[in-house]
Amino acid sequence: MPFKKAFPFIILSVLFILAANCSFAQTQKEFEEKYAEVYLQADKKKATALAKEAYNMLGKKKELQTSTNYYILKNIFENQAPDATLAKACADKADKLMRDQVGLEQPETDYGSDSMNTWYKKIYPALYEVTDPDIATKALAFIKQYTSFQTTATYDAIANAFEKRGDYKNARYYYELSISIAKEKSGEYSSWLYYILFLTRSGEFQAAEDLIRKVEHRADTSTGIFKPSYTNEALAARTLFYYYTGDYESYVRSSDKQYNELAKLYAEHKMNCTGQESIRLLNAAVASEFTKNFDAAEKYWKSRDSSYTDWLQCQKAQYPNLKLYEYSMAPVFLLKRGKEKQLTKPISYYREEAKTYYNSFSKYSDAALNYYYAERLAFLKANEYRQMFSPLLQRIRELKDFSQSTQPYSSYAYFCMRDGQLAEAEKTYTELFDINTGWINDIVFSLGERAFVSYYNSKLKDGYDNYHSFVKLAKEKKSTSFNTLAAQAYNNLLFTKSISLQGTKKRKEAFLKNNDPAIIKLYESWLDKKQQLIREYFKSSGPAGGAPNANPNASTTVSKLKELQEEVNSMENELATKGTDFKKLLKITPPDWKEIKASLKVGEAAVEIIRFDWRNQVYYSDSAYYAAYIITKNSIAPDVVYLPGKPTELEDKFYKQYKNSIRFKTDDRQSYNHFWKPIAESLTGISKVYLSPDGIYNLINISTLKNPVTEKFVIDEMDIQPTTSTGEIALAKSKIDNPTAVLFGRPSYRTAAKNGSGSLGANGTRSFVSGFKDENIPDLPGTETEVMSIKAEMEKNKIQVNYYLKEEATEDKLYKLKSPGILHIATHGYWAGTGNATGGFRMFNAMANSGLLLSGVINYYDTNPYPDYYDGVLTAYEAQNLNLDNTALVVLSACETSLGFMDAGEGVYGLQRAFKAAGASSIITSLWKVDDNATKDFMIAFYQQYLQTKDKTAAFATAQKTIKEKYIHPYFWGAFVMMGK
Repeated sequence: MPFKKAFPFIILSVLFILAANCSFAQTQKEFEEKYAEVYLQADKKKATALAKEAYNMLGKKKELQTSTNYYILKNIFENQAPDATLAKACADKADKLMRDQVGLEQPETDYGSDSMNTWYKKIYPALYEVTDPDIATKALAFIKQYTSFQTTATYDAIANAFEKRGDYKNARYYYELSISIAKEKSGEYSSWLYYILFLTRSGEFQAAEDLIRKVEHRADTSTGIFKPSYTNEALAARTLFYYYTGDYESYVRSSDKQYNELAKLYAEHKMNCTGQESIRLLNAAVASEFTKNFDAAEKYWKSRDSSYTDWLQCQKAQYPNLKLYEYSMAPVFLLKRGKEKQLTKPISYYREEAKTYYNSFSKYSDAALNYYYAERLAFLKANEYRQMFSPLLQRIRELKDFSQSTQPYSSYAYFCMRDGQLAEAEKTYTELFDINTGWINDIVFSLGERAFVSYYNSKLKDGYDNYHSFVKLAKEKKSTSFNTLAAQAYNNLLFTKSISLQGTKKRKEAFLKNNDPAIIKLYESWLDKKQQLIREYFKSSGPAGGAPNANPNASTTVSKLKELQEEVNSMENELATKGTDFKKLLKITPPDWKEIKASLKVGEAAVEIIRFDWRNQVYYSDSAYYAAYIITKNSIAPDVVYLPGKPTELEDKFYKQYKNSIRFKTDDRQSYNHFWKPIAESLTGISKVYLSPDGIYNLINISTLKNPVTEKFVIDEMDIQPTTSTGEIALAKSKIDNPTAVLFGRPSYRTAAKNGSGSLGANGTRSFVSGFKDENIPDLPGTETEVMSIKAEMEKNKIQVNYYLKEEATEDKLYKLKSPGILHIATHGYWAGTGNATGGFRMFNAMANSGLLLSGVINYYDTNPYPDYYDGVLTAYEAQNLNLDNTALVVLSACETSLGFMDAGEGVYGLQRAFKAAGASSIITSLWKVDDNATKDFMIAFYQQYLQTKDKTAAFATAQKTIKEKYIHPYFWGAFVMMGK
């Protein structure tokens, strides 16, 4: 919700551009024809003579003496017909007319004929208003009779009018008609901005981006008076595209670029009172609020209000007749933060201020602006917000408007909850989730991953997150609806948890199942482009990640990396739009919680962990909770347990205690009480738990926690089976139906061509210090023993084995795999963080900076320049493209392969996610640096059990207990976790 504050300012900047662009259509025809001749005249002397004739025409006809006409001539005398004296004279006249006329009711202009007067005075202006619902139909009837008005600007205006009233079919038709008749010739301007915004609001993001690129090409290649117009249109289109798709970090950057370009125009034409500073402060406030840097956001909002007040005073001094209104934004933010006492005026003052401000342009408002206004009044505690939301919700029920998506539902449900209208809140939430499910399955999943993540997080996620506060409130009030609400919350988790991972897997499945040769070729090109991106990233940043261009020899710039990533994203979106049967292949149909219950045996439980911000009376409170939704075989409804500690304490202080106890091998008697005891108290009689983690629970192996009362580890009291989602319980357990295995071990990190392998490090763990140098990558002889022992066990059980050791354990062999039943990789793993990357690039960095080291990595990074072949590093970004659709088990016998960038509700972006996306049913990864010998023993014990019993989960638990007898501390036996069924 925080970014909606910026919306009116975006619209005003667009209207400024469009008003300039439409001035050609609204000037008198005689003058228009005269100055148009100037642009067509190649001879400078003749052009100057024609321009002077146009100037004299204005001097003779008072009705033509408008600031717009003089401004047009000013540009002509500066460019097409250079005359510095006349250019200055036109500029002075235009400025004086603007100052004198701004804010005054202007006398009606006579456009020279009845038809022109009707069009320009009545019909055309009304197309941009919302007062006449039939205005588009009236305009069509008029231009059918008077065909000279059938222009691109006219059809854009008609299409916009249809769009505002929700007639998207007609809107699309007339937008496309406008483009089809646009003429690319000197002297005529055509705008595509409205159609771009229409496509974006309709969810057709790929088509919108394609059109934006065409406008950007126009801006690059146009000259003269049109260049600044096309430049500003391209920047506005890009900025608004990011806003509507929810890519707010890109929105802030693009907006800043847009206003920098406008600043050049302001400076060139010596324009004062531009409001640039208040806009920049607004963008900073928006960015800070979105990233939850609330202290900075508060400072920026207050500074923005002060700057806006200064701008108002400047405007009123320059244009005494101009009607402008105060518009404070900091008060709403303070109310969101629960800081009502800091308001300098009563809330009623800000309510009236908002009403006055919005009433000043209400006849131009659309659904998005009405939503922003309703939401603002709701935060200002105005009673009328309920009636204002009603038509907004009705519109969503009838139309699919992607500009705001279902945000009005989410907001209204929250306000009802805040104000104690619990029945209305429950009804609204129920409708919200039903609509969201249809939208996600119908359209959103056909987007590429980054576009989907941005859209989901900004437009849909709030409703699901806020609902957990509603459930908690119902439990506190002992509401009779609690069971129903808890059941809905559990179903939501089954649908949305790791939702972008579900989308990634389904998109890959759809691509691979497509029989269209063009799609297959595009898919292969997309994979090649991703490979190019990852190589350029490592060349730029240096091995093992770090800030881009940290390598002093790097030739690739940050902008080049972003350009490559944009190409990858664009190709993925193109695949999504061109693929056939996507709707069927991408549809998510998660089980109901009752299906999970039916799949459980007596003594088993399903537990969904979720981290959520507490939103009740204060929207941005400092409170948050971890909750555990629990189902057993006898559940009437899901039970909900709220962890008593603050999430920040669990994630910082208590996690550090847990991590240090593992690292230093000390006796940990505290972590159980913090992380598990409150949940365990609701698991009486339970011996096995399917656990879907969230947040910090992704970094803790619950089995390693020691119960200080019983003196037993959790592994001795119950079987904990981690899973991406407890919805997997309802799926059939994967078996070794594919009796094949591929094993990798003891890679030669420096191949024989350069002095053999590195030496074994003293610590004997499967981790390394980032740098990819000899001294940082010790040899792991235990992995060879491990692979050979596993190979022997598999062959006893008639498993067909291919294995690769030393120089044969190369990256390219992994890419050639075709779904072995088991894939085992024993080597060094790494996780190098995300650096300073943001947004979608942060997720890319997370996947690029976690990986596995294979043969030849030292050779590669000792070479300058880097050669054009595989570098010996399998990153998570690359691993997600492996062919593992029928692979029952992937074992990453390396260090820290469970680590990555944590995204609330989505899991960890890293190796575990990558191999899940590649298609593997179950993945064994590690949470910390792994002792080489203990790992070897663990893996051998695991495979002995697994190959005999064919039960992965039981074999995993048995292997842990076997190693625990030899190495008592969890450091040795608790590093590995198995995710999946």
